[in-house]
Amino acid sequence: MARPTARYVGTGAGELVPDLPESLKTDLRRCLDQKFSVDQGAAARAFAKGAGEADWRDANPSDGTIGALVAAAYRAKVELHQSKSTAVRKEDLDAEFSDLMRSLDELPRKLTSISLPLLRLLPVEADFDDVASRIQELVLQLQQSEARVARAGNKWKPSEVESRAAKHLARDVLDTFETDGLPLGNSVSADGTQSLLIQVLQVLGKAAELRRAPHTWKKDVMSAKAAKGTVKGCGEN
Repeated sequence: MARPTARYVGTGAGELVPDLPESLKTDLRRCLDQKFSVDQGAAARAFAKGAGEADWRDANPSDGTIGALVAAAYRAKVELHQSKSTAVRKEDLDAEFSDLMRSLDELPRKLTSISLPLLRLLPVEADFDDVASRIQELVLQLQQSEARVARAGNKWKPSEVESRAAKHLARDVLDTFETDGLPLGNSVSADGTQSLLIQVLQVLGKAAELRRAPHTWKKDVMSAKAAKGTVKGCGEN
């Protein structure tokens, strides 16, 4: 077993995550176009024309929905990458906390014991005593978290990271479907036939690097519906 290590991996904020594949919008349109009628298409084009869009003749009634779904998939991909890059084993978490506390414990003494020859070469406006005092206050605050760190479990296993990102994606897709009046069914029949919602999650999940079986996506949608209080009709297509 690997020796516990204080990893200091950061929060993952600002890390560049690759874009989704260019083919995603086309794949989604194949799923959604059949659900948008000619009347809806005419209304969308009329709106675009009235809004002064130069390319209104190319407007597609599913464009708004697709834009929301693509954004949801990218959020899921970012969450997945960020969570994986910041994943820390329980042993490493303990080691990092201990190392951090040791470093902070030592620093105030060093800041208030700088040799006079060195001190004369440092900026006169540097208030080492104040910084040392602030660090000591921080140590007292961090000590209050010691028990919580000790009780922490392995919450960043790869399977749990992926499950969390998938559930968030299912929730966002369900919200988009509900807002745009698309069917909320999450059925998966014995012969493999899937509702539109599950088909879309399969397409988005693949693009976001969340490869899950249709029945697993069904469970994710059911969890999202339960959280929203919209379990009724969960088997409809």
